[in-house]
Amino acid sequence: MHGASMKQLRAGLGREGALLLQQYLTNEDVLGVGWGRTVKAIADQVSTLPKCNVVQLGGIAGDPGENSIELVRILSSHSGGRAFPLYAPLVVPNEDTAKSLKGSPEISSTLDRFRDVSVAVVAVGSWEPPNSQLRMFCTRDDRAAMTAAGVKAEICGVLLDEDGNEVETPLSPRILAMTSSQLRRVPTVIAVAGHTSKTEAIHAVLRGGFANMLVTDTQVARELLAMHERTATE
Repeated sequence: MHGASMKQLRAGLGREGALLLQQYLTNEDVLGVGWGRTVKAIADQVSTLPKCNVVQLGGIAGDPGENSIELVRILSSHSGGRAFPLYAPLVVPNEDTAKSLKGSPEISSTLDRFRDVSVAVVAVGSWEPPNSQLRMFCTRDDRAAMTAAGVKAEICGVLLDEDGNEVETPLSPRILAMTSSQLRRVPTVIAVAGHTSKTEAIHAVLRGGFANMLVTDTQVARELLAMHERTATE
């Protein structure tokens, strides 16, 4: 799919995601925000939100103007609630750095808010074929190691194989984001992803139980239903 079509697809996903958020959120909710161009498309098309706090679910990822801190700023400005940004990179050089950053007051105050998140909106990254902002932050050796470990998908920094099982890799302790157990405890996780290149990744996310709402396009929906039917008869 060429660039213009991808832009139209993201705009469509953003429009539907924005409508869903506006209809679903309440003043009692705490909104968790991931990263990715589809999440940015939602932020661009939201007009108003209930007054709820907004929490950044992972370190800084994305280009200036559309990174995760900017998404939290945009969405909290629409909600009028408090913003809890995470002023740290998504991927850090080593585990010691990750531990040190997690212990700093300004970062731990946001990490502590993960337990309050009731609705999360996140993108889905495909590792193979490559279509993930997290993947872009990895070195060539990291990418090769992830592929060799069987990583097929990524959601909120959680790496999954084709069956939706979490894959622990040397990269995992270096990611500053909500953990798999924390993500599973969020009552409503809205995954926003489209295009057939991501079908297998989206299937892995759903099969692993990491999202219970999905905003996608018609073709991917058809392919997911077909995959589900095949899996059910195996």
